[in-house]
Amino acid sequence: MNIFWRILPVLLAVLVGSSCGERGSTAGTSASPADTKAFKIEGEWEPVDGTSNGEAPPPGYFDDMVFEFRAGKMRLNGSSAVDYSIDASTTPARIDIKNSLNQVGILKLEGDRLHLCTGVGGRRPKEFKTAAGSNETYLVLKRKEKPGEFLPVDLKVGGIYAKESDDGKYSLLKVLRVEDDIVHIRFYEDRFDKIPLGVVTKDLKVLTSHAPLERKAFLEAERDLVAIEAVSEDELGGYRLYQKAMEEGTR
Repeated sequence: MNIFWRILPVLLAVLVGSSCGERGSTAGTSASPADTKAFKIEGEWEPVDGTSNGEAPPPGYFDDMVFEFRAGKMRLNGSSAVDYSIDASTTPARIDIKNSLNQVGILKLEGDRLHLCTGVGGRRPKEFKTAAGSNETYLVLKRKEKPGEFLPVDLKVGGIYAKESDDGKYSLLKVLRVEDDIVHIRFYEDRFDKIPLGVVTKDLKVLTSHAPLERKAFLEAERDLVAIEAVSEDELGGYRLYQKAMEEGTR
């Protein structure tokens, strides 16, 4: 599968790894409240079409995927919200997403369809299309007919999260299970100079196979969700021992 489709649901850097169209201005643009309100994109949107590097997504890829824009914040499928701003005074309108990838993009609203194309590293696209080998992603979103409540912050089982250390390097952990107040995680020894998008944990060296962490503490830490993968039964060995110990302790 195209790497950019594989890492898109990560999001919390919403639209993680995306970039689109001809390279445009690298300058960020801030929006006034009037600009953002005039563009009227607040609400929930479902992706219905798109391309990445000139490729369509695999069948069913967009199923149950929901983007939400509200009160100057955006999120994907319940991920942590990030700030965004819109400058509707340009054609096409510009959007800046305030995440660690420095995403900037263009967008246009046509009825109940929102066309969105972003680039990372401050590279703003000029067109709503992608080409093979361009590391570009373009999405067409449809406004939901019956928007729900603002999506709650959620944790992704199988999510691989990066956290920047004091020395500027990034370490990784993987969420194995999520219980009411506890997140069960696995730590890795590997360190990276930048956020390793689309990383696969089978290539990493395990530091701690299992550790319980309070959900609140996990959510309060600044982490970037960089990939999502399945959790194998082998990875749950430490968690099973933890469960057994807890059960024996309550007898």
